[in-house]
Amino acid sequence: MLKFKCGARNPVEAGPMEPITSRISRLNLLFQGKPLFLTQQQMSPLSREGILDSLFVLFEECKNPALMRIKHVGNFVKKYAETIAELRELQPSVKDFEVKTVVGCGHFADVKVVREKVTGDVYAMKVMSKESLLAQEHVSFFEEERSILSQSTSPWIPQLQYAFQDRKNLYLVMEYQPGGDLLSLLNRYEDQLDESMVQFYLAELVLAIHSVHQMGYVHRDIKPENVLIDRTGHIKLVDFGSAAKMTVNKMVNAKLPVGTPDYMAPEMLTGLNGDGKASYGPECDWWSLGVIAYEMIYGRSPFTEGTSAKTFNNIMNFQRFLKFPEDVKVSSEFLDLIQSLLCGQKERLGYEGLCCHPFFSKIDWNDIRNSPPPFVPSLKSDDDTSNFDEPEKNSRVLSSTRQLNPAGFSGEDLPFVGFSFIKALGILRSESVFSSVDSPAKVSSMEKKLLLKSKELQDAQDKCHKMEQEMTRLHRRVSEVEAVLSQKEVELKASETQRSLLEQDLATYITECSSLKRSLEQARMEVSQEDDKALQLLHDIREQSRKLQEIKEQEYQAQVEEMRLMMNQLEEDLISARRRSDLYESELRESRLAAEEFKRKATECHNKLQKVKDQGKNEAGELYTKLEKINTEQQAKIQELQEKLTKAVKASSEATELLQNIRQAKERAEKELEKLQNREDSNESMKKKLLEAEERRHSLENQVKRLETVERRENRLKEDIQTKSQQIQQMAEKILELEEKHREAQIAAQHLELQLKQKEQFYEEKLKVLENQMKKDLADKEALENMLRRHEEEAHEKCKVLAEQKAMINAMDSKIRSLEQRIVELSEANKLAANSSLFTQRNMKAQEEMISELRQQKFYLETQAGKLEAQNRKLEEQLEKMSHQDHTDKNRLLELETRLREVSLEHEEQKLELKRQLTELQLTLQERESQITGLQAARTALENQLREAKTELEETTAEAEEEIQALTAHRDEIQRKFEALRNSCTVITDLEEQLNQLSEDNAELNNQNFFLSKQLDEASGANDEVVQLRSEVDHLRREITEREMQLTSQKQTMEALKTTCTMLEEQVMDLEALNDELLEKERQWEAWRSVLGDEKSQFECRVRELQRMLDTEKQSRVRADQRITESRQVVELAVKEHKAEILALQQALKEQKLKAESLSDKLNDLEKKHAMLEMNARSLQQKLETERELKQRLLEE
Repeated sequence: MLKFKCGARNPVEAGPMEPITSRISRLNLLFQGKPLFLTQQQMSPLSREGILDSLFVLFEECKNPALMRIKHVGNFVKKYAETIAELRELQPSVKDFEVKTVVGCGHFADVKVVREKVTGDVYAMKVMSKESLLAQEHVSFFEEERSILSQSTSPWIPQLQYAFQDRKNLYLVMEYQPGGDLLSLLNRYEDQLDESMVQFYLAELVLAIHSVHQMGYVHRDIKPENVLIDRTGHIKLVDFGSAAKMTVNKMVNAKLPVGTPDYMAPEMLTGLNGDGKASYGPECDWWSLGVIAYEMIYGRSPFTEGTSAKTFNNIMNFQRFLKFPEDVKVSSEFLDLIQSLLCGQKERLGYEGLCCHPFFSKIDWNDIRNSPPPFVPSLKSDDDTSNFDEPEKNSRVLSSTRQLNPAGFSGEDLPFVGFSFIKALGILRSESVFSSVDSPAKVSSMEKKLLLKSKELQDAQDKCHKMEQEMTRLHRRVSEVEAVLSQKEVELKASETQRSLLEQDLATYITECSSLKRSLEQARMEVSQEDDKALQLLHDIREQSRKLQEIKEQEYQAQVEEMRLMMNQLEEDLISARRRSDLYESELRESRLAAEEFKRKATECHNKLQKVKDQGKNEAGELYTKLEKINTEQQAKIQELQEKLTKAVKASSEATELLQNIRQAKERAEKELEKLQNREDSNESMKKKLLEAEERRHSLENQVKRLETVERRENRLKEDIQTKSQQIQQMAEKILELEEKHREAQIAAQHLELQLKQKEQFYEEKLKVLENQMKKDLADKEALENMLRRHEEEAHEKCKVLAEQKAMINAMDSKIRSLEQRIVELSEANKLAANSSLFTQRNMKAQEEMISELRQQKFYLETQAGKLEAQNRKLEEQLEKMSHQDHTDKNRLLELETRLREVSLEHEEQKLELKRQLTELQLTLQERESQITGLQAARTALENQLREAKTELEETTAEAEEEIQALTAHRDEIQRKFEALRNSCTVITDLEEQLNQLSEDNAELNNQNFFLSKQLDEASGANDEVVQLRSEVDHLRREITEREMQLTSQKQTMEALKTTCTMLEEQVMDLEALNDELLEKERQWEAWRSVLGDEKSQFECRVRELQRMLDTEKQSRVRADQRITESRQVVELAVKEHKAEILALQQALKEQKLKAESLSDKLNDLEKKHAMLEMNARSLQQKLETERELKQRLLEE
């Protein structure tokens, strides 16, 4: 019978019988891989996949021809052949995957990159041969690898997707890591990495190894080839074929060493020297981590040497063979890490020690997965293998242990039962336990009872199990106690011998303790002095900070009051500025009318400029043609002259050579003549020579004259060439002057255009400037209000911060006082302890710990004092910034005041003008009132007549206005239609002139109607005026009818002209498109100009503000410099006094130290002698006691 770990036991042990339904539900849970009250590691291997594996093995064994002869076996095979074939088709197999490349080759397996044929997903498939696994059972551990990959939820271990098998091989399909392994990364960086990269990859390796240890396994083969890099650059730990499960004591017992020789720990190799068994723990993986760290920095393994025997010897004697090359510069933290990993098993660092090591101080262990890695692989596709090196093919030649046709039951595949795994089924296992059971009311009640019973049963089983464990533990305890007793007896004998040695050591320690006491007392005195200095410094800092704060608060309050007064003045000025803006609007309207007149003038100037430009272009073209002709003629002349020059230069060079020769000959002849003259009397033959020399001289003189004429001609030619070159230069200068004149004319035309446009923009920008000023004033007011609020809030916050700092200082004072009291108490206790002879080693340690605590507290107080000083400095800087800001605010307020005052002055001037106008109007009104009083009598009689006339006039004016509006609309339409045809058709221009005349007439008529309406309002006294008005109205109506007739005739002519102008409209449209583009460009340029003008004005304002700010800053800097100089002088005086005191104290300390050292040496010698005497006395007492005991025993016997 199978005995599962889900809690089921024999019926005798289980107690009362369970119902069938509960047992069936428990079976369902077991088959689904979810037994109750068990962890994932305690689960039974006979899950759904395990039962299928056992069924397939049973069927394959029954298919044996020898067993098929049995009747029942043959019937079984025939009956279930089809169902097993269907089950095998449903199971994953090699046929479902397409092999791309082989990535790795090992001793027992190959790793291939595969793609699932249906979905296209890419995986890494590890293929293991069953024969090789069974042949080397002590080295290969496929069950541990499958359990680790299937049970792991760590991000540092790849997830297993499928595990299946066939007749020859085992298959593990897992996540593919396209970034390659750590060895290929080392090869890419020439076998050496930076410390930052090493720190990152070692930290992730620590977490990966720890996750394996948490599952209860030891990896035993950690090396760079087994560390992969995923697509994001983080690592994954792989190849658990050498892993082993740890016992309860977290140990592994192995017969043979497992793993790669270069990375094996020394405790794994102890089995080679002794009885062939080695026991070790997870520390072997941390050794491998140290070897990897050494290899990543230095580019080689620390213990490899030729054969594996030599490497094993180096590893066993690692104290001698572990050396660090001096060529590579490495930090001290890294060296300490390597030394703490490549050491003995007991001294080796574990997970907690590595996490706290200073080499990993910059690592955030909780968020390392989200930190950016130093290397992220660049991938071309999902199945990219460019980051892997080509694997070396291992020749695995094994003698086939399988029989082709065994005679009976072989059982060769039984070790691989339970190997299969499918990740998808793990998701299905989260379904409810009773999904297959119906759910009526009875079944629900039965299920509740079943759960209660199962809980009770489980509790009872747990109690029984605990009792059994306690019994076994007690038995073990008894045996252990007996063994311990035997060991204690042996140890007692050894301890007696050691006791004497320890007493001698104790005497030496006592002498050392006494010397340490003295040094401690000296250190305490120094500490107390330093504490007094620190307290004094703190007191000085508090007083300075308090004074600074009082001064700054007073300045700040004064500034706040000034700001409030300024704000009130600004509000009053804003009201006056708003009134003034209304007046500016009226001026703007007038300026717009003037701008329209300027536009009209600008168009006229533009036309004139175009004409001038055309004339200038024609003249420039004529000048260019003339200049080109002149240039060509002069260039030909220059070439001729240059040729003549070259010839003349050659002739002159020859002539100069001849002249030199002639001069030399002349000099020689003169010398000979002198000699001959001296010898006339003596020799007649010399006369002949003289005559010949004279002839030669004459001939040479003639040649010289000819050469001089040649030189004169050459000089003349040179002068002519120079004059002509000057003429050419003058002509070129004239050409340049003409070009400059042409450019100046163009620039002048452009300047005129700019002036016209600027005049047009000036009146438009006036209103914008005024509006912007109003907006700026309002914005400045709001900004100042906000600044006041901010300053107030910051002041409140700073007051709070200062209060908190005061509280902190008070707390620090209380702490310092308590520490002072504690120091006094400790000093008194030390004095008492020094006087007493019963001062033990424990009290010394306690005092040393107290002294270390006091030093730490002192250091903490000093650091806090430094922090407070830094905070005070920051506060001073902030207050300086606040003062600067206040100065700037004041300057802004002054500017606003000046602006508002100017605005108010202008407003007052306008008010005076308005008052003057009002006085004039009042005078005119008084005169009119006198006239009105005379006419009121006649007004009453003529009111009725006027009313009738008004009604008639209103009707006529309304009709006339409607007709005028219709005419104006018609006129606008005609103007729009004929604007494009003005330049092409003369008839249209005539019509436009007529239309303009008509529009002018209409405008005059409208003006007349307006004046008539005014006259009707004024004419309230006389009937004659009313009659005249009626006659004028009739006259206007007649004129309007005549104009309407003219318009109708013009409309007829326009319709006749439309037919003629259809051909010209297409050309006009093209011209309009070009004109529109030019207009758009002109508008863009105008917009840019306006923007640049605004920016210029803004920059000028900013420059003014900055200048004012600079003035204020200069003043504040001068004040600050004065304060700094004063404070520096005070500080320098204090420093000098302090230095003098320090020097005096140092001299006194040196003298005292010398005296103390001499006294301590004497005391040490005396104490050593005293200790030796005490030891001798104690040894004598012990001997006496032993003799007495022997005597008593003899007497008793």
